[in-house]
Amino acid sequence: MNSEIQHTVISANGLSIGYFRRKEQLPVIEGINFSLRQGTLVSLVGANGVGKSTLLRTLSGMQKQLDGNISIEGKSLKDYTPNELATVLSVVLTEAPVSKNLTVTEFISLGRQPHTNWMGNFTSHDKQVVMQAMEQTETTELKDRRCFELSDGQMQRVSIARALAQDTPLVILDEPTTHLDLYHRAYVLKLLRKLTKDHRKTVLYSTHEIDLALQMSDEMLLIADSQLYHDTPKQLISEGKVNLLFPENTVSFDPESGRFTIEN
Repeated sequence: MNSEIQHTVISANGLSIGYFRRKEQLPVIEGINFSLRQGTLVSLVGANGVGKSTLLRTLSGMQKQLDGNISIEGKSLKDYTPNELATVLSVVLTEAPVSKNLTVTEFISLGRQPHTNWMGNFTSHDKQVVMQAMEQTETTELKDRRCFELSDGQMQRVSIARALAQDTPLVILDEPTTHLDLYHRAYVLKLLRKLTKDHRKTVLYSTHEIDLALQMSDEMLLIADSQLYHDTPKQLISEGKVNLLFPENTVSFDPESGRFTIEN
């Protein structure tokens, strides 16, 4: 295996995620352990309501963990200031931007804020990074358009461009293919894969596109029965973990053909 991808970017040790109700903890998943290396595309899959978004929010510091530790670039998540965290982690959510009246260039440029001086002045380097992010996501032709004028697929590419402009080793995306047609779903996943291979980013994304995730991902985090499993798609298939994603006698996965079928 290429030694370049041995560097661990994010890890979870004994992590428990969930919610607090007054002083009571309401765990969703407990005892989570995994490490993700540089230059890997990792999908997070599971049925609705199993805790995918909760996990992503916890890993990105938006939601407090119940127990355990999260480390990014060898430093505990708890020890990062907000600005420091923004230099190692970028997040792409499915929600619309706060102001869709921004131009595409303005929106993508927001990703440079953690790197600019206290006055927010852009250097020639900042402008170059923004242009490169647009080139990498093929959004240069959209640079003068307002965000409200974009299609869902275009807006998703622009959001990924902003994450690229932020220039962090770790990118987390929550359902980046939601509301997209098949072509644009495949396009976004191929783009994410390109970021890991050509730019050495570690990309973690949640998805319902399990068939595409099995084909495109280097590794998977699979949530089923309040447990999280981490391995390569091939290993998760061979161990029968993929079949845990669906209730018995509803949908089955054929490892030979790589297809899901609805059982009669």
